[in-house]
Amino acid sequence: MISKIDKANISSLRAELETAIRNVCEKHGLRASSLGSISYTDSYFTTGKITVSVKRNEAPLSTVEPNSLVGQRYKMGQRTFTVTSSNGDGTVTARTNRGASYRIRIDQLESMIKL
Repeated sequence: MISKIDKANISSLRAELETAIRNVCEKHGLRASSLGSISYTDSYFTTGKITVSVKRNEAPLSTVEPNSLVGQRYKMGQRTFTVTSSNGDGTVTARTNRGASYRIRIDQLESMIKL
């Protein structure tokens, strides 16, 4: 039983929570991102945002030719990204509807919703 939250507790709790969330998501055909950052006091903790998305029956993007991703659209939160180029290092450049450009790892695209 935990009577005070500290850094050591957070590490073990994070691992247990991520495993439990992953198991529930697997059961329902979903995929979850990691918990993100955790802030804590000695009596409670909060986590960063977690994203749960539907698993697609597609090949993992890590096995896809990066140049074939150019032109594809993905959505995360309120932003829609269009892949504009492959950088050759496991990342792509994507642009939002408002024109902002981002460098995104290919494995990060898997947690986004493909449009």
